[in-house]
Amino acid sequence: MQLAMSAKRLVIGALTTAVVAAGCSAGATPTPTGPFVIPLQLTPSHVAAAVAADQGFLKGIKLDWTLVGYGASSQLFHAGTNPIGNESAWEAATYQEQGKDIRFFGTAEALNFISGIIIRTEDKAKYPDLKSLKGKKLGMPGFGTGTWAAFQTIAKAQYGLDALKDFQPVEGNPGDLEGLLQTKAVDAMITFTAQTAHAMANPAAYTMLYNITDEWKKANGDYLTINGWIADAKWLDDHLEIAKNFLAGLDQGLEYYKKNLQLDDKGGKFEKFAQDEGRLDPAVEKIADPWIKDGYYYLNANVFTKKWAESTYKFIQQGQGVLVKTVPAFEKVFYEKTFY
Repeated sequence: MQLAMSAKRLVIGALTTAVVAAGCSAGATPTPTGPFVIPLQLTPSHVAAAVAADQGFLKGIKLDWTLVGYGASSQLFHAGTNPIGNESAWEAATYQEQGKDIRFFGTAEALNFISGIIIRTEDKAKYPDLKSLKGKKLGMPGFGTGTWAAFQTIAKAQYGLDALKDFQPVEGNPGDLEGLLQTKAVDAMITFTAQTAHAMANPAAYTMLYNITDEWKKANGDYLTINGWIADAKWLDDHLEIAKNFLAGLDQGLEYYKKNLQLDDKGGKFEKFAQDEGRLDPAVEKIADPWIKDGYYYLNANVFTKKWAESTYKFIQQGQGVLVKTVPAFEKVFYEKTFY
């Protein structure tokens, strides 16, 4: 997700903000005889939410959704247009810094943080680990992105490296970074998930030296996600069953989608999601589709346990000064009533 860190909005990709589907209502309001309406601006990584709504998996809920870019989704939640936002746990922490009681409450269809340092395969002997790239040119998708902030956090916490000082960061469009690496304008790159998959589809040319989510799991036992679901704590208290039904329905939608990946293939009903996320490229599909089926690309609702939250909270703590200025209390970041 890609948003300015000055507003602490983190995203995965630089994608279109055009509205392409059903419009949304002004607020989540129950009707006397009908379902509870939740207006929601979905980002391209949330196709399973649209599938869940389409298949009727959202018990007692009508999801009034619109497909938008990552920036627009965050801005509309920030403005109070939507009761639910699709952002990360550390973004919930930044809301707490701003005096808003926003909590992270679920990982249903959360996007695994599959990004990392990629080098040319021909340079494997030259750059065997992250420290060997010290002083080298590192292509990255923007100083204000969550990908860069997460890399800064992990590089410092696990390797004692200052990403700004120990590398030569070269900012570039996510879609152009592979070309910069190929032409040797940079020595390595870190980019968004779909672009990472594109590079990984060509192992003869590119090698993943360091994967953020895999390295985090290796050190802390749990995957790291780039997004998830956040909402105001009072809204969650007032609509706890709705929130639980929302997460359960999304989980069903995700499982249905895993068995029917043609839904967002070219010509499919939800093609626009894959197109905007950059997954229609056959090279990306070759890598991403098995990841999706295996539960590696998108995570399920039952990942949201206290153990997982404690691991993610550790990441937020390590990111003090990068992700947040002051780390809020654990119970202020995570909504514990929806833990599995």
